[in-house]
Amino acid sequence: MRKLALSAFGLLLTGCTPVAAPPPAPAPVTPTAEACPDDGPRLPNTGLCVGRSINYIDPANISPDSSPLPDGCSWTMNDLGLPLDEAIIYRAMSCKGVTTTLAFAGGARSASLEYVRSALFGESAGGQEPVRLFTQWEGDPDGFFKDYVSQLDAPENTQCEVQPVKIEGWPAGARVIGPNAATAATLTDDGPMSMCGPLGIDTGSQTYWLDRHGYHWFFNLGQDSVDFDPASLTLMRKNANGEWEVAP
Repeated sequence: MRKLALSAFGLLLTGCTPVAAPPPAPAPVTPTAEACPDDGPRLPNTGLCVGRSINYIDPANISPDSSPLPDGCSWTMNDLGLPLDEAIIYRAMSCKGVTTTLAFAGGARSASLEYVRSALFGESAGGQEPVRLFTQWEGDPDGFFKDYVSQLDAPENTQCEVQPVKIEGWPAGARVIGPNAATAATLTDDGPMSMCGPLGIDTGSQTYWLDRHGYHWFFNLGQDSVDFDPASLTLMRKNANGEWEVAP
């Protein structure tokens, strides 16, 4: 029987069998009385100093600022709490006093990150789900994708596969579930293409996968500018000493 890795988010994905939602995220960490070296604030969930928290993010996972930010906007750091002494830190856009904030939401077969506040889109973004997470299969890093494709309706169950993609502005290592080479050769370039199911390729949107920290991260970012840095999302765990460190 195929086995899946136990998700640190409290999810056990066994094929298509639904499981109970994970427990709610733990209460935010209370910042210590000790001031940050720059006398700046601390992140609300991890208690990490905002000014230093970016040092936990691999520099290769910080997207270049290739275009000017809207007036009144700048980049800052934010975090979100997860169950089981875990958290995610990320670069967030802050505009005129509003900082983009994401929150964890459990689900039967996956977890998701949802908007709480959006620096660019205001209240209209509330509840939208730009990121979903699935655990990688134990012993087969691409097992999840193979199983997903096998359950697509014919003929896409034999036409689709996970594959690397390089698009300017997308993170290094991004992949899509799209047509294999034989199928792609039969397609015409007559407009946006959407195929391979709800988690598949959509050339009219910023839709791609990243594999990090033992999870498949699915990004569905639409056509507009993004007010957080997808490449920067970094999973943190507490070690035996109760200190935050980057998850392997």
